[in-house]
Amino acid sequence: MPEPLDRDRIAALAGAAVRGVEVYASLPSTNRYLADAVRGQRILHPLAVLAEQQSAGVGRRGKAWTSPPGNISLSLLSIFDVPLARLSGLSLVTGVAVAGVLRQLYDLRVSLKWPNDVLLDGHKLAGLLVEVPSANSSRTCIVTGVGVNVLPPENPDIRQPVASLSEAVGEVDRNRLAGELIRELDASYRRFISEGIGPVLQQWRSLDYLHGREVNVLIGERTEQGLACGITENGELQVQIGDELRVFNSGDVSVRRR
Repeated sequence: MPEPLDRDRIAALAGAAVRGVEVYASLPSTNRYLADAVRGQRILHPLAVLAEQQSAGVGRRGKAWTSPPGNISLSLLSIFDVPLARLSGLSLVTGVAVAGVLRQLYDLRVSLKWPNDVLLDGHKLAGLLVEVPSANSSRTCIVTGVGVNVLPPENPDIRQPVASLSEAVGEVDRNRLAGELIRELDASYRRFISEGIGPVLQQWRSLDYLHGREVNVLIGERTEQGLACGITENGELQVQIGDELRVFNSGDVSVRRR
């Protein structure tokens, strides 16, 4: 079992990215904890929350996301003095930032699977979730959730192939990983606000796992099949379906088996 999460060490590594770090033995959901605190105006400053165990986490489209002890379950509250419209594409920024940390720390050739997965050799290594608990014309609060598989999954029935850091690189310093993730997410968000989405798009496209692959796109009860053709400047998925280039801003995507 990896060493326990250390609030003070994580805060030192995160630096000025946050005004505080909170570590809990267990939470239902780190994202929900922060989102509820923002809506109730109990927390109004940049803050990172981690849990050794997450029992009722929420992924995209309300899907259950649990994390046993030993992994990284991290949520970051970021506050921007800009309207929400200025932050379109923040999920792309998040993916590039997390992939960059994993590549830098562990020299892993990770890729990004639209819209919110970080893959290693086609297996899910990390998941991302960006939520907006509060926004108005001059201020936007963003909660970014990052879950990283440090240990192999305990549940052998997981259908999606899963990777873990311990299997890929051996022992992992979770405190260093958490601190670096917080620091890089904050730095990437600041660069995005000042420089725009252009540099991020170039990086994201270089890591695009789906590009050029035959995919299934599940929209509600309907499945579309086609060739993934990259993302738009707004972060939407482009899929060639017959003679038509379709654009999707949501949906579950899987690579078609031959």
